Amino acid sequence: MASPSQLLEMMEEGKLDLIFHAKNIQTEALSSRKLFQEEIVLISKQKISLNELDHYRWIICDGKDYLMNYSRKKSKEIIQVNSTDAQVRLVEEGLGVAIIPSHFVKNKKKLFIHPVDKFKNEFIYLTTLNFKIIPPHIKEFIEVLEKCQPL
Repeated sequence: MASPSQLLEMMEEGKLDLIFHAKNIQTEALSSRKLFQEEIVLISKQKISLNELDHYRWIICDGKDYLMNYSRKKSKEIIQVNSTDAQVRLVEEGLGVAIIPSHFVKNKKKLFIHPVDKFKNEFIYLTTLNFKIIPPHIKEFIEVLEKCQPL
C-alpha cells in the first residue's frame, strides 16, 4: 500500500506486477484496463459546509488527492498520510476532512458522508506492465477479476 504516485513509480521499477489505480494509464511501459466505477465521497466527523472546505484541515494521501482538485481555495492546514485507512481514522478522530472512495467508509456510522458530484465518473483500473506475453499468474488474476466484476 502506497500513494498512487508511489505505486506507479514502483510499477515502472518492476517492483510490482500490477496495481489498482484511479487513472487510465497508457504509456510505452504501462497499460490499464477499466474494472469498475467508483463513488467518491467527502467524509467529516461533524456536519460541514462544502462551500467552506478551505476552513477545515485537509487529510490527503497524495499531492494529487481529490481534495486538492476539488476546491479552488486550499486549506491552510493539510496533513498528508500514507494510506486511505489513515485518512479515515484521522477523520473519525475529528482531525479534518477527506475525499475518498465510498467503499472505505461502508458501515462507518460515526462519519458524515457527502456525495461529491465533481468526481461521479471515477473508475478503478488494473494497471500492468506492457508484456509481450502476460505471465500466467497475472493472466489468471485478470480473468478472475473480469468474471467477478464485468463493466
